[in-house]
Amino acid sequence: MQYKYIATNIEGKFIKGEINAESPQDLISNLRSESLFCVQYQKKIELKAIKFYMPTSQKEIALFCKYMSTSLKAGMNICDILNLVSLQFTNKKFNDLLHIIRQSIEKGNTLSEALKNYPKLFPSLLREMVYIGEESGKLQDIFYNMESYYNSTYKRNKKIISSLIYPAFTFILTIIIGFIMIFKVLPQFASHITNLQGELPKITKFYLGLGNCVSANGGLVVFMVALTIVVTYFIVHKFFHKKDIYFMLYKLPVVGSMYKKAFYARFTYTMYILLQSGMDIISSLNMAMKCEESQWICKALAQCSKDIEEGQSIYDALNAQSIFPKFFMGMIRIGEENGNLDNMLNTANEIFENELSTSLERFSALIEPILILLLGVFVGTIVLAIMLPLIKLSTVGI
Repeated sequence: MQYKYIATNIEGKFIKGEINAESPQDLISNLRSESLFCVQYQKKIELKAIKFYMPTSQKEIALFCKYMSTSLKAGMNICDILNLVSLQFTNKKFNDLLHIIRQSIEKGNTLSEALKNYPKLFPSLLREMVYIGEESGKLQDIFYNMESYYNSTYKRNKKIISSLIYPAFTFILTIIIGFIMIFKVLPQFASHITNLQGELPKITKFYLGLGNCVSANGGLVVFMVALTIVVTYFIVHKFFHKKDIYFMLYKLPVVGSMYKKAFYARFTYTMYILLQSGMDIISSLNMAMKCEESQWICKALAQCSKDIEEGQSIYDALNAQSIFPKFFMGMIRIGEENGNLDNMLNTANEIFENELSTSLERFSALIEPILILLLGVFVGTIVLAIMLPLIKLSTVGI
């Protein structure tokens, strides 16, 4: 919480400033530690929108874990590390939060207890793993593994986003050009031809009518589009459970295959990191569930955990859910029999990451010509609507 204060120093001079503190008592205590005596204070008033922290990106989490791991390896204590780490980020909100966490630790709380107060900024997996690291005395190793995990997740998401940037840019640019031609260029040509007593072709009349309709009812069109988006969002989230949404996505021809491979890559690397950190298979499966949004997947993993707890092998429990490919299940069986499951998961992750990259490249190669063809037809018909009247006028000698 941010406070404004007026304090005096040992020389009797008044000093104004702002400081982060959890309570007025903490404020006074922090000022006294700096040889300042609080005279007056008040909570800083902020707009509600500013009070919400932006979600922390995978890249920021990876960097945070990297700095923590490196500093712990050097033998620094947690409070000094948090001060040092806060200097590495340009995100002021995140820096302020690190100072609050440091203050919480100085009062006797553990790092995991401090992180649990900010679930929107620190993922549940990281918070749980920090707790395990503190209990086992392997906090440095935990942060090292978490840096590897979130860095891998960031790179995977970056690949997916990169494959969609060019098609999205092409689509938006073509739509903008099309609208300019419909609302600006076409009316001028149509007005000129009408003045010359020329007859407009049907396609020209269609686009002119469309442009006039949107221009005359612009507010209504915007309202209807916004209403359609809101109603669709409400229907999907109210009447379709997340299980149904993801289940349908997994069944789609091209997109479904990429969703599956992204899940396989994420799951195998998560399990590999957790097992490498010393967790047992049941705890690892329960932790992996927290990284998934699909209720369908979570239900399957929960059943696997239950079956293993009841005495089934890892292979039998996973195979019964029919969510993984056969070659992966073969690797699980070999890894379980040889006591080398974590390395098998790491190998499987490399395979799935390569397959995902290949699928994304193929998707981009497939979608680009299709998108260019569709947008070419759209722009081509608009150009045709402009050129046909001119051609017709030239043939009749006007």
